[in-house]
Amino acid sequence: DIPNTDTTLFNIASISKQLTAMGIITLQLDGKLSVDDDIRKYLPEMPDFGHKITIRHLLHHTSGLRDFYSMLSLAGWRQGDPASAEDLFRFIVNQKELNFNPGEEYLYSNTGYMLMAKIIEIVTGENFKDWMHERIFLPLGMKDTYIEDESTRVVKGNATSYILQTDKRYQRAVE
Repeated sequence: DIPNTDTTLFNIASISKQLTAMGIITLQLDGKLSVDDDIRKYLPEMPDFGHKITIRHLLHHTSGLRDFYSMLSLAGWRQGDPASAEDLFRFIVNQKELNFNPGEEYLYSNTGYMLMAKIIEIVTGENFKDWMHERIFLPLGMKDTYIEDESTRVVKGNATSYILQTDKRYQRAVE
């Protein structure tokens, strides 16, 4: 029952992909990577599918990698079940096949953007959340923007749903 104001925080969900892409392009402009690099240069744990997957493929949703939400569902996870970045990466590196050869088709994929966040961490040696804050959000004047790294955390001023727990604490409802 709290009305929205000009300081209310909102989860921008997939719109955040543009900001991750900006982080990748910033690193390319800094000479730290190329969007034409094979992702296995940074993520050697990734399987060799017999076809080079580039950062450019990840940016354009043309990698052929399966979306982690679909994989989690097939593995029995329910919508809203918490999954850490480590859980997601474990699912991704255990893929046995691609949906299609890289560059041959388009299929919207959250997986590619999660991998690019990991690549940013590897290239910079910094936590994705902290690097994005310093290099992207602050220079753009986005002082109230943040990367959500704990899905059940209650964030003051965040327009989201909360669940009252039996111990009278509120926990953020994750969907």
